[in-house]
Amino acid sequence: MAEETVAVPITDVLQLIDRGRAADDASSLLRDVVRAVTTTGKQGHVTIKVVVAPLKKGQPGHELSVWAEVDGKPPKPDAESSVFFADLGFNLSRNDPHQMTIDDIARSAS
Repeated sequence: MAEETVAVPITDVLQLIDRGRAADDASSLLRDVVRAVTTTGKQGHVTIKVVVAPLKKGQPGHELSVWAEVDGKPPKPDAESSVFFADLGFNLSRNDPHQMTIDDIARSAS
C-alpha cells in the first residue's frame, strides 16, 4: 500500500504553471472583481480551472500536461435610464408632445 503524502498547496502549483501567469491573472482579475463589487454592491466571481491531462493522449503514465484557465465576471453597474415620450409617429422624444413648452406658453401669453 502506498504511503499517504501531504498534498502540495494549489497556490504553489499555480505559481509553477506557465511561469506563474495563471496566479498573476487570477490575482489581477480578483482585484477587478473586488473593485466592481465595492462600487456596484453586486456579486462577481473568479473561477480558476486547473486541467491535468496525460502528456501522450490516451496513454497512462506519470508525465502530465497541466494548465490553468482563469475566468471571472466582475459585476457591471446598472445602466442609467432616461425619460422619453412617444410621439404620434411612435418616435422617441425628450419633450412630451402632449404638453406645451415654455416657449409655447410665452407666445400664447403675448
